[in-house]
Amino acid sequence: PHRGGQMSRYTICRAWAFCEAVAEGRTLAQMRGDPALPTPKMVYRWLRRRPEFRAMYERARVRHRRMLQVDIDMVVDRVESAFDLPAAKREVAWLEGRIGRLTPKMYRTRL
Repeated sequence: PHRGGQMSRYTICRAWAFCEAVAEGRTLAQMRGDPALPTPKMVYRWLRRRPEFRAMYERARVRHRRMLQVDIDMVVDRVESAFDLPAAKREVAWLEGRIGRLTPKMYRTRL
């Protein structure tokens, strides 16, 4: 039964579209203007209340991190001479930093 307030706008299609956008590397700020995708407030609410969405979102983040790893491999393969090495190192460092920001942080719990 509905307990009052606004009905949820959650649908599996909307959640899937959002997770696909995340896997492609789009940010919440980039998705903000798209009416087919949820707002950041909706996303955080769905993450708290819907375990199936949380699992989809985590898989999308893993796919995005893997895509960045492939980008790193492509940069390394593209280096042809020592002249290109400093630029390649900067690009790899930027991509590794991006991966680090996307990786969930694990904190120790108190006993």
